[in-house]
Amino acid sequence: MEGPTPGQPRVRFWVILFILSWLPILTALVARARILLDAEWWYRLYEMAPSAEWLRIYWFLTIPMVALGLLSAAVLLFAGRPSAAMFTTACFFAAVTVSVGEVLLMAIIHFNLTATISSDTGVPQREIGGLQAFIGQSFTELVYRSLCLSYLVFSHKVRDSFGPITWSRFRSWLGHQAPPSAAA
Repeated sequence: MEGPTPGQPRVRFWVILFILSWLPILTALVARARILLDAEWWYRLYEMAPSAEWLRIYWFLTIPMVALGLLSAAVLLFAGRPSAAMFTTACFFAAVTVSVGEVLLMAIIHFNLTATISSDTGVPQREIGGLQAFIGQSFTELVYRSLCLSYLVFSHKVRDSFGPITWSRFRSWLGHQAPPSAAA
């Protein structure tokens, strides 16, 4: 079997490993999608914390966005497209932003849930578990996504393969200003 022809990009081992490192993110998205589709669970939660409705809407919008973005980024990275690193960085920036929003929504829902249970049972609010495990999981995913984003921005392997990830290059990629090479 022959290697790539001169016109074809060579798939780098680090790209394959980096894409495989997204499996925990994609697995978590599938798990959330299963929860999202469990209407009975949500209706029981709505009774105790009506603000949970916002999380369901948030997940309905963000789960497909993040999943499709990462799958598209994987295809671009695997194909070795010149804009792959910029697109992947944009996807991970969006994924980190989504994670921050999710942690904040879960904290609000947790507060509402524990306040309702506390008022109904007389148990102090700080002694009720509520959604602490979900908040911890969401925070862990936020850190993991941030690490993936950091790898894209600071890795020499990414820089050597696709060029540096800089704000000016990102703006140029979006079409907000002329690329530095065109200005010369």
